[in-house]
Amino acid sequence: MVSPAHERGTPALPWRDIARWALLGTIVICLWVFIDVQRSGRNALNFIQPGADGPSARVFREDFPEVQLPSGLGLDGQQFYAIARNPTHPMEVAPLLDRPRYRLQRPLLAWFAWLLHPTGGGYGLVAAFVIVGVAAIFAGALATGALAVLLGGRPWLAAVFALTPGAWFSLRASGADALALALALAAVALAHRARLLPAIVCAIGAVLAKEVIIVVIVGWAMWRRSRAAFIFAVTPAVVVILWLLALRVIIPSSDEHIGELVAPFVGWRDALAHQWWHRHELVGMATAIASATVGTAALVRRGFSHPLGWSIALSLLLAAVSNGDVIGNNYGSTRSMMPVLVLGIVTLATPGHPVRVDSSSGHIATGMVGPGRGSTGESKR
Repeated sequence: MVSPAHERGTPALPWRDIARWALLGTIVICLWVFIDVQRSGRNALNFIQPGADGPSARVFREDFPEVQLPSGLGLDGQQFYAIARNPTHPMEVAPLLDRPRYRLQRPLLAWFAWLLHPTGGGYGLVAAFVIVGVAAIFAGALATGALAVLLGGRPWLAAVFALTPGAWFSLRASGADALALALALAAVALAHRARLLPAIVCAIGAVLAKEVIIVVIVGWAMWRRSRAAFIFAVTPAVVVILWLLALRVIIPSSDEHIGELVAPFVGWRDALAHQWWHRHELVGMATAIASATVGTAALVRRGFSHPLGWSIALSLLLAAVSNGDVIGNNYGSTRSMMPVLVLGIVTLATPGHPVRVDSSSGHIATGMVGPGRGSTGESKR
Protein backbone atom coordinates (compact mmCIF):
# COMPACT_ATOMS: atom_id res chain seq x y z
CA MET A 1 0.00 0.00 0.00
CA VAL A 2 1.35 3.43 -0.93
CA SER A 3 1.79 5.88 1.97
CA PRO A 4 0.34 9.40 1.92
CA ALA A 5 3.83 10.77 1.33
CA HIS A 6 4.17 8.56 -1.75
CA GLU A 7 0.75 9.62 -3.01
CA ARG A 8 1.97 13.20 -3.03
CA GLY A 9 5.01 12.16 -5.08
CA THR A 10 7.32 12.84 -2.14
CA PRO A 11 9.30 9.89 -0.78
CA ALA A 12 9.10 9.06 2.90
CA LEU A 13 12.58 9.48 4.37
CA PRO A 14 14.05 6.87 6.76
CA TRP A 15 13.46 9.10 9.76
CA ARG A 16 14.08 6.37 12.31
CA ASP A 17 17.60 5.74 11.01
CA ILE A 18 18.29 9.46 10.60
CA ALA A 19 17.10 10.13 14.15
CA ARG A 20 19.28 7.36 15.57
CA TRP A 21 22.42 8.77 13.99
CA ALA A 22 21.44 12.32 14.91
CA LEU A 23 20.84 11.28 18.51
CA LEU A 24 24.12 9.36 18.68
CA GLY A 25 26.10 12.34 17.40
CA THR A 26 24.30 14.73 19.75
CA ILE A 27 24.92 12.50 22.78
CA VAL A 28 28.62 12.18 21.97
CA ILE A 29 29.20 15.92 21.54
CA CYS A 30 27.10 16.78 24.61
CA LEU A 31 29.01 14.35 26.80
CA TRP A 32 32.27 15.82 25.57
CA VAL A 33 31.11 19.36 26.29
CA PHE A 34 29.67 18.50 29.71
CA ILE A 35 32.87 16.69 30.71
CA ASP A 36 34.90 19.74 29.70
CA VAL A 37 32.62 22.02 31.72
CA GLN A 38 33.02 19.77 34.77
CA ARG A 39 36.76 19.69 34.28
CA SER A 40 37.05 23.46 34.09
CA GLY A 41 35.17 24.41 37.21
CA ARG A 42 31.71 22.86 37.51
CA ASN A 43 30.01 26.24 37.19
CA ALA A 44 27.02 26.66 34.88
CA LEU A 45 28.42 30.02 33.73
CA ASN A 46 31.07 28.03 31.87
CA PHE A 47 28.40 27.59 29.21
CA ILE A 48 28.16 31.38 28.81
CA GLN A 49 31.80 32.32 29.42
CA PRO A 50 31.54 35.92 30.61
CA GLY A 51 34.68 37.89 31.44
CA ALA A 52 35.41 40.37 34.22
CA ASP A 53 36.38 42.95 31.59
CA GLY A 54 33.62 41.99 29.16
CA PRO A 55 30.88 44.36 27.98
CA SER A 56 28.19 42.41 29.83
CA ALA A 57 30.07 41.92 33.11
CA ARG A 58 27.66 44.14 35.06
CA VAL A 59 24.65 41.86 34.52
CA PHE A 60 26.59 38.81 35.72
CA ARG A 61 27.68 40.62 38.87
CA GLU A 62 24.03 41.45 39.48
CA ASP A 63 22.66 38.00 38.70
CA PHE A 64 25.52 35.94 40.21
CA PRO A 65 27.06 38.01 43.04
CA GLU A 66 28.62 34.89 44.52
CA VAL A 67 30.60 34.10 41.35
CA GLN A 68 34.01 35.61 40.67
CA LEU A 69 34.23 36.25 36.94
CA PRO A 70 37.39 35.12 35.17
CA SER A 71 39.72 37.80 33.87
CA GLY A 72 39.51 38.90 30.26
CA LEU A 73 36.77 39.96 27.87
CA GLY A 74 34.93 36.64 27.71
CA LEU A 75 33.09 35.30 24.64
CA ASP A 76 29.93 36.07 22.68
CA GLY A 77 27.62 34.01 24.89
CA GLN A 78 27.63 36.70 27.56
CA GLN A 79 26.06 39.18 25.13
CA PHE A 80 23.38 36.74 24.02
CA TYR A 81 22.65 36.27 27.74
CA ALA A 82 22.34 40.04 28.22
CA ILE A 83 19.90 40.26 25.31
CA ALA A 84 17.83 37.33 26.60
CA ARG A 85 17.39 38.98 30.03
CA ASN A 86 15.46 41.84 28.46
CA PRO A 87 14.81 41.23 24.74
CA THR A 88 11.87 43.62 24.44
CA HIS A 89 13.92 46.67 25.47
CA PRO A 90 16.94 46.84 23.15
CA MET A 91 17.87 50.39 24.18
CA GLU A 92 18.32 49.20 27.77
CA VAL A 93 20.37 46.24 26.56
CA ALA A 94 22.57 48.28 24.21
CA PRO A 95 25.00 49.58 26.92
CA LEU A 96 25.70 45.96 27.86
CA LEU A 97 26.92 45.07 24.35
CA ASP A 98 30.22 45.93 22.70
CA ARG A 99 28.54 46.66 19.34
CA PRO A 100 24.79 46.89 19.97
CA ARG A 101 23.53 46.84 16.39
CA TYR A 102 25.84 44.03 15.39
CA ARG A 103 24.89 41.87 18.37
CA LEU A 104 21.17 42.61 18.11
CA GLN A 105 21.06 41.76 14.42
CA ARG A 106 21.51 38.11 15.50
CA PRO A 107 18.77 37.82 18.14
CA LEU A 108 17.20 34.41 17.54
CA LEU A 109 19.33 32.39 19.98
CA ALA A 110 18.57 34.90 22.74
CA TRP A 111 14.88 34.95 21.82
CA PHE A 112 14.64 31.16 22.06
CA ALA A 113 16.37 31.17 25.45
CA TRP A 114 14.02 33.91 26.65
CA LEU A 115 10.99 31.91 25.52
CA LEU A 116 12.14 29.07 27.78
CA HIS A 117 12.95 31.42 30.68
CA PRO A 118 11.08 34.74 30.28
CA THR A 119 11.54 35.90 33.87
CA GLY A 120 14.95 37.58 33.79
CA GLY A 121 18.42 36.16 34.32
CA GLY A 122 19.97 33.65 36.67
CA TYR A 123 20.79 29.98 36.39
CA GLY A 124 17.41 29.29 34.81
CA LEU A 125 18.37 31.42 31.82
CA VAL A 126 21.76 29.71 31.60
CA ALA A 127 19.97 26.34 31.53
CA ALA A 128 17.71 27.66 28.77
CA PHE A 129 20.75 28.44 26.62
CA VAL A 130 22.06 24.92 27.15
CA ILE A 131 18.70 23.39 26.20
CA VAL A 132 18.49 25.53 23.05
CA GLY A 133 22.07 24.63 22.18
CA VAL A 134 21.47 20.90 22.51
CA ALA A 135 18.21 21.15 20.55
CA ALA A 136 19.96 23.10 17.79
CA ILE A 137 22.61 20.41 17.41
CA PHE A 138 20.04 17.62 17.29
CA ALA A 139 17.87 19.54 14.82
CA GLY A 140 20.90 20.31 12.68
CA ALA A 141 21.85 16.64 12.65
CA LEU A 142 18.32 15.67 11.62
CA ALA A 143 18.35 18.26 8.83
CA THR A 144 21.78 17.11 7.65
CA GLY A 145 20.66 13.49 7.55
CA ALA A 146 17.45 14.32 5.70
CA LEU A 147 19.25 16.46 3.15
CA ALA A 148 21.95 13.83 2.66
CA VAL A 149 19.38 11.10 1.98
CA LEU A 150 17.51 13.39 -0.42
CA LEU A 151 20.79 13.77 -2.32
CA GLY A 152 21.41 10.03 -2.50
CA GLY A 153 23.44 9.61 0.70
CA ARG A 154 23.10 7.46 3.78
CA PRO A 155 21.40 8.26 7.13
CA TRP A 156 24.71 8.09 9.07
CA LEU A 157 25.60 11.49 7.60
CA ALA A 158 23.22 12.95 10.19
CA ALA A 159 25.98 12.53 12.78
CA VAL A 160 28.36 14.76 10.79
CA PHE A 161 26.71 17.98 11.91
CA ALA A 162 26.83 17.09 15.60
CA LEU A 163 30.45 15.93 15.60
CA THR A 164 32.00 19.07 14.10
CA PRO A 165 34.21 21.45 16.11
CA GLY A 166 31.71 24.21 15.36
CA ALA A 167 28.92 22.31 17.11
CA TRP A 168 31.19 21.75 20.11
CA PHE A 169 32.05 25.44 20.48
CA SER A 170 28.47 26.55 19.82
CA LEU A 171 27.26 24.52 22.78
CA ARG A 172 30.33 25.09 24.94
CA ALA A 173 30.10 28.89 24.73
CA SER A 174 26.44 29.50 23.76
CA GLY A 175 27.09 30.64 20.21
CA ALA A 176 24.42 31.00 17.52
CA ASP A 177 26.30 29.22 14.74
CA ALA A 178 24.89 25.71 15.16
CA LEU A 179 21.36 27.13 15.36
CA ALA A 180 21.86 29.20 12.20
CA LEU A 181 23.29 26.32 10.17
CA ALA A 182 20.66 23.89 11.48
CA LEU A 183 17.87 26.17 10.28
CA ALA A 184 19.61 26.81 6.95
CA LEU A 185 20.01 23.08 6.28
CA ALA A 186 16.39 22.47 7.27
CA ALA A 187 15.36 25.24 4.89
CA VAL A 188 17.34 23.71 2.01
CA ALA A 189 15.99 20.22 2.71
CA LEU A 190 12.41 21.53 2.75
CA ALA A 191 12.96 23.56 -0.40
CA HIS A 192 14.44 20.49 -2.08
CA ARG A 193 11.15 18.72 -1.36
CA ALA A 194 9.23 21.69 -2.80
CA ARG A 195 7.80 22.72 0.58
CA LEU A 196 8.29 26.41 0.03
CA LEU A 197 6.47 28.00 2.97
CA PRO A 198 8.15 26.04 5.80
CA ALA A 199 11.44 26.38 3.91
CA ILE A 200 11.11 30.16 3.92
CA VAL A 201 10.21 30.17 7.63
CA CYS A 202 13.36 28.19 8.43
CA ALA A 203 15.43 30.43 6.16
CA ILE A 204 14.20 33.54 7.95
CA GLY A 205 15.04 31.95 11.29
CA ALA A 206 18.51 31.06 10.00
CA VAL A 207 19.40 34.62 9.00
CA LEU A 208 17.99 36.02 12.25
CA ALA A 209 20.34 33.67 14.07
CA LYS A 210 23.33 34.68 11.92
CA GLU A 211 22.82 36.81 8.85
CA VAL A 212 25.83 35.56 6.84
CA ILE A 213 24.35 32.06 6.72
CA ILE A 214 22.31 33.43 3.81
CA VAL A 215 25.14 32.24 1.54
CA VAL A 216 23.95 28.65 2.05
CA ILE A 217 20.40 29.56 1.07
CA VAL A 218 21.41 31.70 -1.90
CA GLY A 219 23.79 29.00 -3.09
CA TRP A 220 21.03 26.40 -3.26
CA ALA A 221 18.77 28.88 -5.07
CA MET A 222 21.53 29.51 -7.62
CA TRP A 223 21.62 25.78 -8.33
CA ARG A 224 17.84 25.41 -8.53
CA ARG A 225 17.24 28.49 -10.74
CA SER A 226 13.47 28.78 -10.52
CA ARG A 227 10.93 31.37 -9.48
CA ALA A 228 10.26 29.55 -6.22
CA ALA A 229 14.00 29.37 -5.52
CA PHE A 230 14.24 33.11 -6.11
CA ILE A 231 11.48 33.72 -3.56
CA PHE A 232 13.17 31.29 -1.19
CA ALA A 233 16.44 33.28 -1.29
CA VAL A 234 15.09 36.82 -1.50
CA THR A 235 12.55 36.61 1.34
CA PRO A 236 15.06 36.06 4.19
CA ALA A 237 17.37 38.65 2.63
CA VAL A 238 14.57 41.22 2.72
CA VAL A 239 13.76 40.31 6.33
CA VAL A 240 17.39 40.84 7.35
CA ILE A 241 17.57 44.19 5.59
CA LEU A 242 14.36 45.36 7.25
CA TRP A 243 15.62 44.19 10.65
CA LEU A 244 18.92 46.05 10.16
CA LEU A 245 17.04 49.21 9.19
CA ALA A 246 14.82 48.83 12.25
CA LEU A 247 17.90 48.56 14.47
CA ARG A 248 19.25 51.80 13.02
CA VAL A 249 16.04 53.50 14.10
CA ILE A 250 15.91 51.81 17.51
CA ILE A 251 19.59 52.48 18.25
CA PRO A 252 20.25 55.70 16.29
CA SER A 253 23.45 56.85 18.00
CA SER A 254 25.46 53.68 17.63
CA ASP A 255 28.86 54.28 16.00
CA GLU A 256 30.14 50.82 15.19
CA HIS A 257 32.92 49.43 13.09
CA ILE A 258 32.39 45.97 11.65
CA GLY A 259 35.86 44.58 11.02
CA GLU A 260 35.03 40.93 10.45
CA LEU A 261 35.28 41.34 6.66
CA VAL A 262 38.59 42.24 5.01
CA ALA A 263 40.27 42.01 1.61
CA PRO A 264 40.53 38.48 0.19
CA PHE A 265 42.92 36.22 2.13
CA VAL A 266 44.19 39.04 4.37
CA GLY A 267 42.59 37.26 7.33
CA TRP A 268 44.36 34.02 6.43
CA ARG A 269 47.66 35.87 6.16
CA ASP A 270 47.13 37.51 9.54
CA ALA A 271 46.10 34.24 11.17
CA LEU A 272 49.26 32.56 9.86
CA ALA A 273 51.60 35.41 10.78
CA HIS A 274 50.20 36.31 14.18
CA GLN A 275 48.89 33.00 15.52
CA TRP A 276 49.51 29.77 13.64
CA TRP A 277 53.19 30.42 12.91
CA HIS A 278 53.74 30.85 16.65
CA ARG A 279 51.82 27.64 17.41
CA HIS A 280 48.85 29.45 18.85
CA GLU A 281 45.19 28.61 18.13
CA LEU A 282 46.12 25.27 16.58
CA VAL A 283 42.56 23.92 16.73
CA GLY A 284 41.47 26.91 14.67
CA MET A 285 44.31 26.31 12.23
CA ALA A 286 43.47 22.64 11.82
CA THR A 287 39.77 23.37 11.39
CA ALA A 288 40.31 26.15 8.85
CA ILE A 289 42.71 24.13 6.73
CA ALA A 290 40.72 20.89 6.95
CA SER A 291 37.40 22.61 6.19
CA ALA A 292 38.80 24.52 3.24
CA THR A 293 40.37 21.32 1.92
CA VAL A 294 37.12 19.37 2.27
CA GLY A 295 35.09 22.15 0.64
CA THR A 296 37.53 22.51 -2.25
CA ALA A 297 37.69 18.74 -2.75
CA ALA A 298 33.89 18.61 -2.85
CA LEU A 299 33.79 21.28 -5.55
CA VAL A 300 36.48 19.53 -7.60
CA ARG A 301 34.81 16.13 -7.32
CA ARG A 302 31.14 17.12 -7.65
CA GLY A 303 31.25 20.55 -9.27
CA PHE A 304 28.43 23.07 -9.46
CA SER A 305 25.98 20.50 -10.78
CA HIS A 306 25.66 19.19 -7.22
CA PRO A 307 22.83 20.93 -5.33
CA LEU A 308 25.27 22.10 -2.63
CA GLY A 309 28.06 23.21 -4.95
CA TRP A 310 27.18 26.89 -5.02
CA SER A 311 26.53 26.94 -1.26
CA ILE A 312 30.04 25.60 -0.67
CA ALA A 313 31.57 28.06 -3.12
CA LEU A 314 29.87 31.05 -1.50
CA SER A 315 30.81 29.80 1.98
CA LEU A 316 34.44 29.49 0.87
CA LEU A 317 34.26 32.99 -0.58
CA LEU A 318 32.98 34.29 2.75
CA ALA A 319 35.85 32.51 4.52
CA ALA A 320 38.30 34.12 2.10
CA VAL A 321 37.24 37.63 3.17
CA SER A 322 37.00 36.92 6.92
CA ASN A 323 39.50 38.58 9.24
CA GLY A 324 42.26 36.89 11.20
CA ASP A 325 40.22 36.41 14.37
CA VAL A 326 37.24 34.89 12.56
CA ILE A 327 39.36 32.52 10.50
CA GLY A 328 42.27 31.97 12.89
CA ASN A 329 41.08 31.66 16.48
CA ASN A 330 39.93 28.34 17.92
CA TYR A 331 36.61 29.89 18.86
CA GLY A 332 36.20 31.78 15.58
CA SER A 333 37.45 29.33 12.96
CA THR A 334 35.54 26.31 14.24
CA ARG A 335 32.25 28.14 14.00
CA SER A 336 32.82 30.20 10.85
CA MET A 337 34.05 27.18 8.87
CA MET A 338 31.26 24.89 10.07
CA PRO A 339 29.09 25.36 6.94
CA VAL A 340 32.02 24.57 4.64
CA LEU A 341 32.91 21.43 6.60
CA VAL A 342 29.37 20.04 6.91
CA LEU A 343 28.34 20.86 3.34
CA GLY A 344 31.64 19.58 2.01
CA ILE A 345 31.36 16.21 3.74
CA VAL A 346 27.74 15.77 2.65
CA THR A 347 28.63 16.69 -0.93
CA LEU A 348 31.55 14.25 -1.07
CA ALA A 349 29.34 11.50 0.33
CA THR A 350 26.36 12.06 -2.00
CA PRO A 351 26.03 11.93 -5.77
CA GLY A 352 23.56 14.82 -5.71
CA HIS A 353 20.75 12.80 -7.26
CA PRO A 354 17.41 13.69 -5.71
CA VAL A 355 15.36 10.78 -4.44
CA ARG A 356 12.16 9.96 -6.27
CA VAL A 357 9.48 7.33 -5.94
CA ASP A 358 9.34 4.25 -8.11
CA SER A 359 5.60 4.32 -8.81
CA SER A 360 5.49 0.60 -9.45
CA SER A 361 7.02 -0.41 -6.13
CA GLY A 362 6.78 2.65 -3.90
CA HIS A 363 10.53 2.40 -3.21
CA ILE A 364 12.90 5.34 -3.14
CA ALA A 365 15.20 5.61 -6.14
CA THR A 366 17.57 8.22 -7.54
CA GLY A 367 17.68 10.11 -10.79
CA MET A 368 19.98 12.49 -12.61
CA VAL A 369 19.85 16.12 -11.56
CA GLY A 370 21.10 19.47 -12.65
CA PRO A 371 19.56 22.65 -13.98
CA GLY A 372 16.65 21.71 -16.18
CA ARG A 373 16.65 17.95 -15.32
CA GLY A 374 14.04 15.93 -13.50
CA SER A 375 13.76 16.14 -9.74
CA THR A 376 11.31 15.82 -6.90
CA GLY A 377 9.20 18.92 -6.77
CA GLU A 378 9.11 21.81 -9.22
CA SER A 379 10.87 22.36 -12.50
CA LYS A 380 13.99 24.45 -12.38
CA ARG A 381 13.08 26.28 -15.53
